[in-house]
Amino acid sequence: DKPFHVIAGSFTIPENADRQMAKLQKKGFSTALLPKRGKYYMVSLGSYNTAEQAKAAKQQFKEQLEQELWVMERR
Repeated sequence: DKPFHVIAGSFTIPENADRQMAKLQKKGFSTALLPKRGKYYMVSLGSYNTAEQAKAAKQQFKEQLEQELWVMERR
């Protein structure tokens, strides 16, 4: 897996993460649920090799989605 992810939600309750994924998939996005990190389940819109690629992708997603997105590096 690539280390940088565009995150479209962070949830402590797995069902809420599932709902977010379903909502995004309904809009045509491909999503993935990342392995639990601490107490959070994170919904990823994509993984990338570099922070720059992830930031560029985040900007494209932001144009299509009206929600907060961020880039996270998974170690």
